[in-house]
Amino acid sequence: MLDLKVVEYLEVKIGKPILKATSLSGGSINEVFKITTANREYVLKQNKNAPISFFEA
Repeated sequence: MLDLKVVEYLEVKIGKPILKATSLSGGSINEVFKITTANREYVLKQNKNAPISFFEA
């Protein structure tokens, strides 16, 4: 389940309310979610135990 603080943070960053957060399968190290807003879908990868630089591109 996606933490409420994460949902609130994403809504501020995206600028739209999140309508749905669906857990996706296939992640063995990270949790993966499909985030749905009124006009777009996103994929969110999270790992609560990862260091800050873990997801840097």
